[in-house]
Amino acid sequence: MKLILSIVTILLSGLIAFINLREFYIVKILSETAKYPFGGEGPVPYYYKSSELYSKVVLIWGIIFITILILGIISTIRVQNKIIRKLFIINLSLIGLNIIQGFF
Repeated sequence: MKLILSIVTILLSGLIAFINLREFYIVKILSETAKYPFGGEGPVPYYYKSSELYSKVVLIWGIIFITILILGIISTIRVQNKIIRKLFIINLSLIGLNIIQGFF
């Protein structure tokens, strides 16, 4: 069970970190913004106001989730079960916050 929590925490945080950092790379580094509804057109979250704001938001989320990924890997290697459980709960809570943020 503890190994399952570790795997789920690592996979979820890694996937979400990858998605957010990829979005940052596409919007900020490559400047490919044609597919994005920047400018607040339609029912979009507040961070679609500009490409700058969007890239900052996804970069922050990417850094947060990559931090959880690194801590999850370290905790799994050191077999620190209490920390793994806490990281799992924090990870799910942050995913929820990320989803909720998308509604505003």
